[in-house]
Amino acid sequence: MIAGERAASTCHATGLPPALVIQPYASGYPPSGLLCRSIAVQVVARFRFCQAKDRSVIKDRAELITKVKSANSLIQEITDYLGKNGDSRGFGRLRFPRGFIRTAIEHRSKLTFVEDVNLKANLSYALMTHDVLRWMVFNTDISGQAREMLIKEAVCILGNICDSISIFPSEYGLGKGSSFAKRMDKLKQLDVIKEADHSNLNWLWDKRNQEHIHRNDFREWSHYEDGDWYRSVRAYHKLRDGLKVWIDARKNVAE
Repeated sequence: MIAGERAASTCHATGLPPALVIQPYASGYPPSGLLCRSIAVQVVARFRFCQAKDRSVIKDRAELITKVKSANSLIQEITDYLGKNGDSRGFGRLRFPRGFIRTAIEHRSKLTFVEDVNLKANLSYALMTHDVLRWMVFNTDISGQAREMLIKEAVCILGNICDSISIFPSEYGLGKGSSFAKRMDKLKQLDVIKEADHSNLNWLWDKRNQEHIHRNDFREWSHYEDGDWYRSVRAYHKLRDGLKVWIDARKNVAE
């Protein structure tokens, strides 16, 4: 990715003002690796520090409740107005809270064991989508089947990510020809994951396969819950962290 694309990506992901982003890239393509990530982290930190100074701070829970009620009323008024005046929709776009969605660079910094740059980039974009779903599920009062479907999509995203990061063509039993379940068996055999992780990851893959709606022989009513969200996140973290330790150890032996 060229310097301009890196800067644009950072702006888009976090709402960073261009002036804050472009400066570290002004000399052209920045060095790769740790220095590049360090620059990105500094840029995000500078922006969030400026945001914190500029925003008014809620002082206590009572003020929080008051602010929430006010925001809810305003959002409902905006929604009602736009429902009757569709031609004004472009003026009623709400500002998504800045700083909540982690940047693609932040997500990639935890996927250092993934060597394919395109795969790593796409994984980071999927994780940004997971952040969006997290905000919608836990920062709004959306309920019923709409909420369950958001949880389902988040679980499916992590299932797809776990599938993608567990493929190692050069390692017998971990190639693309091996099923997800067989790869999990192999990783447990290699002690990359533990028995409990193995169980959670196979559960996650079964849930992910429910993405194929036509294959579900049950009604997805009261089927997804907060526990599914947390279990899927734990499964992903265990696999991601186990793979990082395993790959790092292999590299150290090779050296």
